[in-house]
Amino acid sequence: MPEKDNSEKEVQKEGLVVFDNFKKLSNIKRSLTKFQLDYIQKTVAKDVRKEQLLMFIYNAMIVGADLLRGDMVGYTDSKNNLITIVTKDFKLKKAQSKGDLEFYKVEPIYIIKNEGEQRNERVKWWEGGTLVGAIAEVKRKSYKNPFSVNVTLKEYDRGNASWSKKETMIKKVALSQALTMAYPDMFGGIYEDAEIPTVTEVTTGSVQIDKPTELADKEQLKAINLLGGTIEDSMTKQEAVDEIKRLTKLKRKQK
Repeated sequence: MPEKDNSEKEVQKEGLVVFDNFKKLSNIKRSLTKFQLDYIQKTVAKDVRKEQLLMFIYNAMIVGADLLRGDMVGYTDSKNNLITIVTKDFKLKKAQSKGDLEFYKVEPIYIIKNEGEQRNERVKWWEGGTLVGAIAEVKRKSYKNPFSVNVTLKEYDRGNASWSKKETMIKKVALSQALTMAYPDMFGGIYEDAEIPTVTEVTTGSVQIDKPTELADKEQLKAINLLGGTIEDSMTKQEAVDEIKRLTKLKRKQK
């Protein structure tokens, strides 16, 4: 009997993986009581849609997150995507527990504009520079080169209380993304709280409409995108506020 070609073998292998994963979901459902499922839904998964609750618990199981300790929280966005967020330093602790983390480092990026020159120079914070981002490197023993990530402060700074210590937060974002790059099978699709605004922050965030006809700002556009809305060209601040309210009401109806 002729051997099956490699492509067919790969399809069968992937099918077995999917089947095995569904078995794990079934085992989770059988092992938890209704009270336990309801408790998870009301605490760390209160914004996760019911049909995705088992997947949320499965994600926690894969990375070893203790839901009762609040290691992971989650919600479902308006595009029906399951968003999972782990708490402070969780990724780093898990990477260290793998035993193959050779080293990691993370540094803030400060720049200073040279007078009379059209370029910026990277400097240390004590040299009077401006914080613009952070760089992180994660080196695994089984890889020749470290995984490196640069992130900009402008992209992530939400201007709220948690971002008052901007250097700490942007370094946290950089390290989290470097760890995800180094351990994609473990951390793919899982964020740390500094990387993404929660739905609560977005929908209750203080959107100031001092000048409603001005173009929508970065935070408003980010909120609309996170809620699954469409960003129109030349959208004003007032239009952005109205769209955020509409998407928020839609999300509540979907629950």
